[in-house]
Amino acid sequence: MPLEVKLKGTDEFVSVEVVGKRRGYLRLKFESGSTKWVELNAGNELRGDDEAMPKPPSKASVSTSTDEKSAPSEGSKDVSASRVLGAQMASITRKQNYSQQGAFFLNAYWNEYSKDCEEIWKVTQMMEKSDLKNGKNGKCLEENMAMRLLQDLGMPMSRTAFVTAMKKIDINNDKKMSLLEFLLFKYKEDGVDVEDLMSRPQDGMTDDLTNAIQKQIDTEKALAALHEEKEELLEQAKSGVGIAAMKARIQAEKFKVQEFKELEHDLKKSEIMIKKARKSPELREKGTEWFVSRAGDHAKPKKAQSASAMTDGKGEAGTDKAENVDEGWREELQEVIRQFNYVQQAGFFLNAYWEEINEQAEALWEYCLNFAEHDVKNGEDGSFLDEDQTAKLLRNEGEDRTALGFRKLLAGEICLGKSKVGKPDKKMSLLEFVLWKFQLDINDCMTRDQGGHSDTIRKGKKRLKEIEKETAAWNGKVEAMKEKAELPGNKGIGAKHQLAQGFGKKDLDNLCREKERVEKKVRKAENSDEIKEPGFCWIIERQQTYAQANPTHGR
Repeated sequence: MPLEVKLKGTDEFVSVEVVGKRRGYLRLKFESGSTKWVELNAGNELRGDDEAMPKPPSKASVSTSTDEKSAPSEGSKDVSASRVLGAQMASITRKQNYSQQGAFFLNAYWNEYSKDCEEIWKVTQMMEKSDLKNGKNGKCLEENMAMRLLQDLGMPMSRTAFVTAMKKIDINNDKKMSLLEFLLFKYKEDGVDVEDLMSRPQDGMTDDLTNAIQKQIDTEKALAALHEEKEELLEQAKSGVGIAAMKARIQAEKFKVQEFKELEHDLKKSEIMIKKARKSPELREKGTEWFVSRAGDHAKPKKAQSASAMTDGKGEAGTDKAENVDEGWREELQEVIRQFNYVQQAGFFLNAYWEEINEQAEALWEYCLNFAEHDVKNGEDGSFLDEDQTAKLLRNEGEDRTALGFRKLLAGEICLGKSKVGKPDKKMSLLEFVLWKFQLDINDCMTRDQGGHSDTIRKGKKRLKEIEKETAAWNGKVEAMKEKAELPGNKGIGAKHQLAQGFGKKDLDNLCREKERVEKKVRKAENSDEIKEPGFCWIIERQQTYAQANPTHGR
């Protein structure tokens, strides 16, 4: 029998898995994916797997002290719980700097405290500045610096008051204050505590996921109630005699068969709903994303799933949408997914992830053939599939949905192309398909080097745009100086003097010369017949090999 728990205040046992142990506590993972530290002997009941059940303390560990033999008081339970929570906090704060801690907190409480992002960012900056030794790489403040920070935040207090406050703030009792400890203290009136923080998923929740999980819970309760009724009949049939026992046995054999089937169907349906809901692009580390945009590299985002997942089947849900693609790469992305043919898209992808998946490159070639086969109008020269073609290909890939379901999947999770009015253009390219199927990060894919002239062209075009902006800015400054020169008095005279000395001329000349150099490099790269990109080299060679083996292909 699997391990089950009935939490204090609830009526039903639910299946769980033990993922951590502390003295007096078990960390349990529920079927929904959430985890929670559960205190033993505190109104919580466990039953089932003997191997997972907590073992009684050995005789050697039992103190002979009269005080310790007595039943533990509520105070001793609090101390034990405090130690457990302190250990949990230490496991986070020893590894994460201030920005990462802020991101960790916002990931868990984005719905509640996203409005406080700037305030949390401000505290993060203040802690980094206060940490004279480690700065941005710091993880916690010594007591004296912590006291000064609280004063700077408008919480001045005497030494005695500070010591009292630190007993509440310093959860892991190391006489230091991390950002996470401060935030837990700050929001404690809202019911925020370590146990709640640690039990929350870092990628948040959506209404669809919440409803799907609730649907699963309700269905499991209904099934459990039916099984209980049936067990009562079976017990009556087993222990009874005569007509009553026979009647109970017959009833048990045909007991609410249709209801069982319907509930089992609903349970499978809820599991599918949960699986689909877990793929929502809204399930992201939003706190981390915000801190990265605000703090740069100090709050590193969740690592994008490795491209090696193409063959090992492992990975995490949560593909970023086109809205999260760096603005500098949006134009290139649209070109790749709407103008490159399938072979070129496969080569682009292979270039980016060559180190990870060069041994699995054949899978990309198979996708090229598959897309060309489904693109009945353009074949291998096509760049994308329409809605109907997409549905057929995905159905062959094992997706089982209604026509409406496929349309929603395409528009909501796969399609990155935009129509003229800014809405999804309802098309699927090979690159979009691969990014969706293996839950790969778009930003990561689009910002990786391609390994050849493509990088020169990409970087050159980016620099040309920057030069254009810088030139416009300097022209604006020159025009402003000319207007200033028309003013009477010393201001006008000073501006005329600067213009006479060539204000902005040198900067504009430098930008003009740089523009010419960059344009020359870009033209040279674009006109070069030499292919250095490893993915392009492989896919072109594979195309030639296939053509030789299939001489009638494409005719």
